[in-house]
Amino acid sequence: GGIPIVHASSDEEYWKKLKEKLLEEANEFIEDSNEEELADILEVINTIFDYKKFDREKVESIRKKKAGERGGFKDRIILDEIHGGYAQVRQTSILFRKEHGLD
Repeated sequence: GGIPIVHASSDEEYWKKLKEKLLEEANEFIEDSNEEELADILEVINTIFDYKKFDREKVESIRKKKAGERGGFKDRIILDEIHGGYAQVRQTSILFRKEHGLD
């Protein structure tokens, strides 16, 4: 190895680099979907939580609310297209979930 050259970043640069790193790690996970790559994504996400001072419980609450409203990924249901407005999609989603015992 060589001698690393480093500098202290500004807030703006640090935030930009965190977002770039998240994309980089997500792309690496897409290429090689394993626990090591997933751990790298979590490391960046944890750093973002700390840097942005996001409340983990609040973010989890938002995630659960959105999954309840729009469905999550656990049921392996793929949205192919949307006809009509959001209310129609929401109602169709609720009916589909009930019909398939997903509620």
